[in-house]
Amino acid sequence: MSSSNSLIDVIVSQLSPFPVKLLCNDDRGRYLVAERDLEPGEVVCCASILFGTITEHLKTTVCAYCFNQFQKRLTLTCQTCCEIYYCSNECLAKSEHNHVECELLKKLRKIARELTSDEYSTLRAIIRLISMHLTENTLNIDPLYDFLVSNKQLAHKENLQWYTSQAELLQKILRDFAIPVSTSYLLDLLYKLNCNCFGIWSKRGSQCMATGIFISASFFNHQCYPNCRHVFENQNNREIKIKTLYHVPAGTELCIPYINIWQNQSLRRLELKNAYFFDCRCLRCLDERGYYDERLEVLACKRKNCTGLMVPCFVGGKERICSKCKVKRKDKSFS
Repeated sequence: MSSSNSLIDVIVSQLSPFPVKLLCNDDRGRYLVAERDLEPGEVVCCASILFGTITEHLKTTVCAYCFNQFQKRLTLTCQTCCEIYYCSNECLAKSEHNHVECELLKKLRKIARELTSDEYSTLRAIIRLISMHLTENTLNIDPLYDFLVSNKQLAHKENLQWYTSQAELLQKILRDFAIPVSTSYLLDLLYKLNCNCFGIWSKRGSQCMATGIFISASFFNHQCYPNCRHVFENQNNREIKIKTLYHVPAGTELCIPYINIWQNQSLRRLELKNAYFFDCRCLRCLDERGYYDERLEVLACKRKNCTGLMVPCFVGGKERICSKCKVKRKDKSFS
């Protein structure tokens, strides 16, 4: 059996507890469909975090292991680099942080003034990924990352230039530590992280505290009228669940929103093109009557300025929780 087939078996085994089927074609790539009729609130995927990193300006109040946020500055930190913070000794003991990441982060800190907050956070993410898979100066990235789509070939020129500059900067940092990684490989990793990371949001949904990779959850395509939404439950930000929003017939593709879907069509398409490099042609984007806009309204969170979707807490229940701000409400209009 080839290594590729073995990896597919791993993915299929991760999805086997759920009523979904993994398919593939030239148009969609790999995607998931419902194996049977699904009720609102059914869990169609549950995945543990493969790797995650804290948003740079929040690193002192968000635990680097459990990804929970605290009101006060955390006092438990790595004494070597002072770049990683924890909420407890238990989280510290479980952390993936190591001396390689320490040294790389200290090097990155020296050039921090040249970078924006987003650039710094992006480079931190790649540094964490590389440090987790480096053994005696040999890089062995988990082959599961090979299954992530990068859409690099669809990126426009300005975007490619920015990512290339970040890859070259990373390569320079890594070269100082004799870590053999090519610019093209780093470029591919940067694009894959961009297209596959899930945001981990604060309790009220006002800040993206961290981003993480959850491999099996990355097989869900986007729609602006989604039938599923990802959630983090019970303050467990290391495990993502994807639930159905409403009744889904068997054989239907299961899709999630990649962006704020409450924007108008032009803004949605622009953001998807700039961030994920594809032109959205979902039913809602092609609908000129506003039919899907009206149907989507029932799933909107009523909290001011919140862009979340109301996700069923349980199958058969009327209570829903906002995917972003976590407010709960009951509404007989849900079906």
